[in-house]
Amino acid sequence: MRTRHLNKYFSGFALWLLVAAATILMGAQAKSQAKPVVRPGVVSGRVFLITVGGDIKPARMANVYLLYLYRSVKFAEAHKEDQNSAGMEWGVELNKAMEENIKATQERQAAHDFSNSESLNCLRSLAEYSSALSKTSDWVSANKKEWQLIVGQADEEGNFRIAVPRPGDYRLVVDGHAGFNNAVWETHPVTVRPGIETTVKMASPEKACLETSQ
Repeated sequence: MRTRHLNKYFSGFALWLLVAAATILMGAQAKSQAKPVVRPGVVSGRVFLITVGGDIKPARMANVYLLYLYRSVKFAEAHKEDQNSAGMEWGVELNKAMEENIKATQERQAAHDFSNSESLNCLRSLAEYSSALSKTSDWVSANKKEWQLIVGQADEEGNFRIAVPRPGDYRLVVDGHAGFNNAVWETHPVTVRPGIETTVKMASPEKACLETSQ
């Protein structure tokens, strides 16, 4: 009887050891297969405007937009889905807005409407960028690609720092005020890498319009 009980005891203990070993092995395999945590990249910089007199006017509280273009040019050429992005759409919409503005200007000239002031024409050109941003935002929502448009804000000195979860090339667009100017800035594509901070300086706006009392 005693031998039978010992056999049962050792059999149970052996089974427990087997289960424990299997559990540890499965845990180790799951841990080894777990994807490594990827730290987001960071885009930081300063946005400002230099006046004719040489004064530096920061883009205080300006809106900062990062629009995803693609992982890389090589990847975009090989994968069609990376050719359909918020950054690409922004370029398309901006070209459309510019063409529409040119057409409207030609129509006003044909109608001998020369009453428009230089400041008004400047604001119309500035509105091209606002229109492109708005329509790109609509495209992002319609295509469920919200991650491709990251919106931030500069501080009182025009400084900004934005975390970017996904690596790749991004268009960087800023719109806001600098001194007495309404302005928009744009950079060439900014490359974002995991865990790395990329710093840019935006001193020359694409378009700046002096505010008037009109």
